[in-house]
Order: sequence, then C-alpha cells, then structure tokens
Amino acid sequence: MTTVTYPFFSDWNRTCTLPDFKAIKADMFMPAFEQAMKEHRAEVDAILNNPAPATFDNTLVPLELAGENLERVNAIFAILSSTRSTKKLQKIEEKLSPLLSRHYTEISLLPKLFERIDAVYAQREALAPEARRLVEEKHRGLVLGGAKLPPADKQKLIEVTAQATELQTRFANNLMNEVDEQPFVIASADELVGLSADTLARLKEDANKKKLAGYAIKLQRDAVESALERCSNRTTRQRLHTAFINRCNNGGKTDNKALIPQILQLRAQEASILGFESFAHAATVSNMARTPDAALSLMRDLWAPAKSKMAMEQRELEEAAKADGLNEPLQAWDWVYYAEKVRQQKYALDEAELKPYFSMNAVRKAAFSTAEKLFGIKFKPRKLKGWHPDVKAFDVLDKASGAPVALFLTDYYARDGKLSGAWMSEFAGRHKLNGGRLPIVYNVGNFPKPAKGQPALLTMDAANTLFHELGHGLHGMLSQATYPSLAGTNVYADFVELPSQLFEHWLTEPKVMKRYLKHVETGAPIPDALIEKIVKAQQFGEGFQTVRALSSAMLDLELHSQPVSADFDIMKVEADFRARYAMPEIGEFMHRPTHFGHLFNSSYYAAGYYVYTWASVLDHDVFAAFEEKKNPFHKKTAEKLLTHIYSAGNTQHPADLFKAFRGRDPKRDALLRNKGLNGDKAA
Repeated sequence: MTTVTYPFFSDWNRTCTLPDFKAIKADMFMPAFEQAMKEHRAEVDAILNNPAPATFDNTLVPLELAGENLERVNAIFAILSSTRSTKKLQKIEEKLSPLLSRHYTEISLLPKLFERIDAVYAQREALAPEARRLVEEKHRGLVLGGAKLPPADKQKLIEVTAQATELQTRFANNLMNEVDEQPFVIASADELVGLSADTLARLKEDANKKKLAGYAIKLQRDAVESALERCSNRTTRQRLHTAFINRCNNGGKTDNKALIPQILQLRAQEASILGFESFAHAATVSNMARTPDAALSLMRDLWAPAKSKMAMEQRELEEAAKADGLNEPLQAWDWVYYAEKVRQQKYALDEAELKPYFSMNAVRKAAFSTAEKLFGIKFKPRKLKGWHPDVKAFDVLDKASGAPVALFLTDYYARDGKLSGAWMSEFAGRHKLNGGRLPIVYNVGNFPKPAKGQPALLTMDAANTLFHELGHGLHGMLSQATYPSLAGTNVYADFVELPSQLFEHWLTEPKVMKRYLKHVETGAPIPDALIEKIVKAQQFGEGFQTVRALSSAMLDLELHSQPVSADFDIMKVEADFRARYAMPEIGEFMHRPTHFGHLFNSSYYAAGYYVYTWASVLDHDVFAAFEEKKNPFHKKTAEKLLTHIYSAGNTQHPADLFKAFRGRDPKRDALLRNKGLNGDKAA
C-alpha cells in the first residue's frame, strides 16, 4: 500500500497537542480518509486472520487500538466541518459520510470478527472485571448490530445505514447554511427598542459583515431569545419568533421537510432488518430505559404537572401583559418578553442587572474553579494555535502532583460555518493501553460575540450551557478506564447527560456565585441580595421549559415508533401530536422537526431526546447528596462522585454506578421538588 504522510497523521494526539491547521487543505481529506480506511481494514483483517485461538489479548486489545490514523483525520475533519465549514467541505462531507458509515458497518458485520469475539465471550468469566465488561459490551453490540444476520441482510443493512447517514449530513448542512445565509434583518433601531446600545452595535456590526443594511440577528437560540426578552416592539418579536421556529421550513434548497420521512423510513428499515419492532425499540434497548415505553412513561408522568405549572406561569404573564396595555391574547412570541417582566416584578431580578456579573471570563473561571475544588485538578492556560483564533487552550493538571491530566480547548463564539448549539467532543480519548494516552477534549458554543472592544456578557441560560458542556468535558478528561471503548463519555445514552446536567447545579450555588462572579467593570462581587434573588427565582419558568423539553422528547419517540405512511406530512404529525397531548396553545417545542438537529443531524439522539429528562432525575438526586451534607463541596461525597460518575466511564452498568454513589436506586423526589412539579405552590 502506498502511504502518504498528511498533517493529520503525526503523533499530535499522543503528545497532547494539535496538528498544524494551516498546513491542512480541504483537498487532502478524501485521499487521507481513503488511505486511513484501507489501513484500518488491513489492521482488522490481520487481527481476524491470526491463526492462534482467539484470546482477549490477541483480539480485543488490538481491535481497541486499530485505526489510529482514521481516528485522527476523522477528528480533524469533524471540528472543521462543524465549526469552520465551507461549501467545499460540505460537498466532501456529503460524499464522505456514507463511505465512513459503510466502512464501519462492514467491519462490524465481518463473520470472523464475531467468531473471535464470541470465542472470547465464552471464556469471559476468567477475565478481570473491566476486561469482562468490554467483552460483554462488544458482544452485545455486535449481536444487536446484526452480526448473526444472513449475508443478504447484512449487505442491506450496510446500504440502508449509509443512505441514512448521507441524508443526515444533508439535513445538518441545510440547517447550517440557512442560519448562516438568512439572518433576521431589521431595518431600523426603532424596531428594536429595549435592546442595549452594546447589543445594537453588535447587530449592526454583524449586518455590515454581510453587507446588509440595518441590524442582523443570527437565528440561533441564544441570540434570538436574548432579543425577544428585551424588545418591546411586538411586531418585531412576532416576526423574529416566526423566523426562528420556521428554520428550514420555508421552501427552497434548505427546506428539510422532504428529508425527514426519508430518514425515518431508512431508520425503520434498519430496525426491521435487525429484528426490532421499531427504531425506537432498537435505540433504547441498550440504554437504562431499555424500551421506548419506559422512556415515554417518565415523560407522561411529568407532562400533567409540567402543564399545570406552565398554566400558573401563563396567568402571571397575562396579568403583566394586561398591565402593560396588551389587550390581545398572549402569544408564543410574547412569552420570553413578559417572563422577564414578571421575573423583574416578582423577584426584582433583571437579566440586564445580572449580565455584568456573568461575563464570559467570570463564568468560565467559576466553572474551572468548581471543577478544581471538586476533583483536585488545575486549569493552566497554554499558548496553542487551534482551528480558529477564538480557540483557547488549557493544560489540565493534577493539583497535588502537577502531573498532566488532559488538554482542554474551548471555542465559544458563534460564527458562519458553525453548527448551531453547543457540544463537547474529543480529539483523543483517554485510555491505558500501549503506554496510555491523555485526553484532548473540546467544548464548542454559539454565544454571541461582542462588538469589538466590548466584554462578552452571558445570559443565565448561556452560563448554564457553559457549565453543562464543561460537565461533559470533565467526563472525558477524568476518565480512568483502561480500554478506549469504555472510557469517558462512551456510556449509555441516557446516562451521558448526568455529568453535564449535574455540573450545572454549581453555577447557582451561592458560594460559587459570591466568589467568582465579579462585575465586569467594577470588579465588585455579585451582591448577596442579587444572589438571594437568583436562588428564589430558580423554579421560575420551569413549567414552560419542561413542557418544551417533554413535548420534543415525546414527539421524537413517537416519530421513531410508528411506520411512515405514504402521505406523511411532518407538519400534520406535529399538529396531531399537539392535539392528542392537549399541548398548551401557547406552548412550544424545544425544537421543531425541520431544525431538530439532535434527531436528524445524526442518529445518536434519534429516539433518544428523552435522555435529558431521564438524566434530570439522576442529576437532581445526585446533587441532593451534597445538599444533605449541607456542603456543595463535601470532600467525601466529591471523591465518590469522581470515582463512580466522572471517572468510571462504562466500566460498570450505569445503574450499578449510580447505586454505588447514592447507596440506592434513583428517586424522582429531588427533581419534582427543585422544578416545582410536586404539586406545591411555586415560590
């Protein structure tokens, strides 16, 4: 095989650094991927053709280490195609995604692969616990993935998953392109009364960059909801809200309506080939929930309490609107605006008053310091050139010994060519094989970038997002698993959100706020009175937020549980759902289908958006352990948290890990209490 040395293929992932991004050209990717896939397949074939009887050491261990060059180029392509995408990269991605899908699926369905792993599985009782766990998980995954299918069905499965992957890539690119190319444009500042001068300056600057007249709001949640919260012009709010919820639902080349039934049909075919009743059954069988009915049961149990609380919130908002002179029925585009007014009136808490204390630097310092105190680590800035000038790098060190733990990178600001939302991923995962490897972990956000010379100020929601994604990052960085497949965030999908959602709890801990949230201009700590208001207002809006999350989760499960009819119309399906569940007229989905990236950008969260609510039960129960000690940094509880949640990966079943930490199975009490869904009157 003729090999070429590309910038991707250096030892950067073993040395906790990054490749030279300036040396990377788009034209390199396809030949590099083709070479790396051939290398990976040759490595796998060599393992499977070993004439010696299959053992853990000659089969599972080398399989865990195979394909390093493919891992490297894939990691670099993923970050560039998701944060610095171009039309050229999108074309490469649309060609590449089915090839990668076919490559990995073909390997997973090789008869010799299952034969050797099955042979080791038969001897698993003689293995050490973590090695046995790896064999059991690999064997289970192969069986559920079709390893026992006849050859014709295997080939059909390969084709179906490749087709679905191609369509998912198109869905993601359509969403990115529409958000980048079609901002919401307002001609005059008179239509944006209520927005601060700094915000107007940034929106003007964003419009100028696109050579547009007026003010441009990128149709991403943080930017849109920030504007809806402050803008007193109801017509502008209506237009902005309508544009936001109708992304990729406006006809033209970026409309995603036609892609949705095609993706759902292919997923249903995949599930049928594998012998499952539906894709939802296939997606949940490997999770804690095990069945879509179990997941739906939790959602439905919370639905009535959430609607009840939202109705109470709505009455408060309607009173505020009436006092403001609004004599028409409250609409969805009014919710965020009047919610902010009620919050100011009821709790004397104004987002504009909060923001100076929630600068990007202050929130990041609070998040880092919380992690340091809980887990005995230290973040040290490092000068390192990333994939964009906004990228910041940090060495993560053991506080006691100074030994390296990980390399952590952040890319927080929104820009064109970047997927919506926020996420964590890895350039390299931690493991202990072949000399071991330290993790290289990154967080990506889409926080509005301030006008030149101004500090970045975050909303409470954005600050929560920063803490959330660092929680995922810590899950990857603190891993102590021996084997890559069991390390870090490679856990069951409805357990993966526990470390991230749990970490959010520390943002609003009074001790954390008092110490780290300083006024961006004066440097004064956030006042005790303001902290008290934040704490008292924590249940505010939880009915609305829970209805949004539950409706999206339940719609997701239903979409993936039912056959796709010949006359399938996603807008009608959505309307029928609203009617059957008596969804509040003013209620909203967290994501509407045509821009529901969690569901249709990939299959990871398909029939799995429920995991956020499932994990909410876990994270509130886990944090309650600290509350019971009356100390958010209780040392022994933090040590148990590190051992059983953040560092364990998938070395044990998540139910066993939770029980090892809590001493019992999860309870919903803390979730219901903290969200005000237990029938008590809201604070």
